[in-house]
Order: sequence, then C-alpha cells, then structure tokens
Amino acid sequence: ERRRGLTIDLGFAWTRLGGEDVAFVDVPGHERFVPNMLAGAGPAPAVLFVVAADEGWMPQSAEHLAALDAFGVRRGLLV
Repeated sequence: ERRRGLTIDLGFAWTRLGGEDVAFVDVPGHERFVPNMLAGAGPAPAVLFVVAADEGWMPQSAEHLAALDAFGVRRGLLV
C-alpha cells in the first residue's frame, strides 16, 4: 500500500474525544477496491470523506457517496 500510495485494505484507529470513544476506519477510494470500502463504511454513523487534492473529485467519489447514502449515513464532513 505504501509503495503504491493508496489504501487497499481497511485500516483502523481508535481514540477518546470528550469522554467518548471514537473509531476511525480508513477505506480505499480506488474503484478497484469498492468492496473493501463497502465493508468498512457500512456500519459508520458518520464519515470524514476526504478527496485527494491532486486528483480532485473522481467518478468513484460519487459512487462512494451514493453507497454511504444507501447505508443511511447522514452525517459527515467532506474535505
């Protein structure tokens, strides 16, 4: 993943903010890894949706957003 500069597998991190447990799941954005993205994003109550500044909005960005909508994710931040 580092050599390619992209996420393939799901990555997980946890922290505590304001007395609440917060979990982060890094999911792939590349179109070839949509099934991995779906596996990680499905149970999310909210998302931090990051678009690469050097590539901008891509067709799979819209697909990912549609998948989040289908999962019922209604809270998030787009960066």
